[in-house]
Amino acid sequence: MSSLSTKKIDYKTLLILLLQIAGSSLACILYYFDYLSVATSILLGIVSMNLSFTPWHEASHKNLSTNSTINSFVGILSSLFSIYPAYFSKKREHLIHHKFAGDEQFDPVYPRIQTNFWLFLPNLIFRILSRKEKIQYNGLKLRKKEIFLDTIHYTLILCFLAISIYYQFFSALLYGLLIPRIFVFILHAIYICYFPHSKSDGGFIISKTPSTNLILFYLTLGQSAHGIHHENPNIAWHSLLAVAKKRGRSNE
Repeated sequence: MSSLSTKKIDYKTLLILLLQIAGSSLACILYYFDYLSVATSILLGIVSMNLSFTPWHEASHKNLSTNSTINSFVGILSSLFSIYPAYFSKKREHLIHHKFAGDEQFDPVYPRIQTNFWLFLPNLIFRILSRKEKIQYNGLKLRKKEIFLDTIHYTLILCFLAISIYYQFFSALLYGLLIPRIFVFILHAIYICYFPHSKSDGGFIISKTPSTNLILFYLTLGQSAHGIHHENPNIAWHSLLAVAKKRGRSNE
C-alpha cells in the first residue's frame, strides 16, 4: 500500500502528468505542421486527455506530495493542459463529494446519477446548462488566493484561445485539445462518476466491489477500484489494484 506518509513525491503520478502534457502538446503541434491527420490528432489527444484526471485528483488528496505547494502547482498545470480550469474549485467540489458521499443534499455527485445509464449524460448536461450544479454545502470555503488563481486560470485559457484564433492555429487546438476534452469529459463522467456509484433502483453506492482486471485498471488509471479509493483516499491510484487483489483473496 502506497500512501505518502514517508514519500515526498509520487513519481508515478508525476510521470502521468508529463505524459499528459507531452501527448496533448504533440497532438496539436504535429497536426499544425501536417505530420498528423485530423483523426490521428484527435486520437492522440483523447489518449493523452484520458490521463488528465489522475494528476489533479491525486494532488487534491495530497497523494502526490507532502508539500502543498507542489500539489497545487501540479493540480493547476494538469487542469490548464486539459482545458479544465479552476483547480481549487474542482478540488473543493471533489472533497465535498468524499465528505458527504451518498448524501442527497450535500454530495454533488448524488443528483447526477439518479437516472438510468442512457439518461445520465442528458441529465448531467441539463444540470450544467440550467445551473443546477450549485454546491449546497458552505464549508471548505476557498481562500482569496485560491479564488484569484482560479480566475487567472480561466483568463489564461481564454486568452490562449483568442491568440490561437488570431494567429490561425485554432484548428490545431480544436483537434488536439478541445474535441478530446469533450470526448474525455463524457468518458470520465461515465467511468468515474456514474459506474462507481450508480444503482439500478436509484440511490447511491459509496463503495462498489472493485475490479481486478489489469487492462481495465490501467485504462482507467485505478478508477476500476474506485470503491477502495472512497474507503481510503490516501492510497495512491497505482496501489489500488494490489489492495483489490488482496481483498479478493481474503474473501475467497
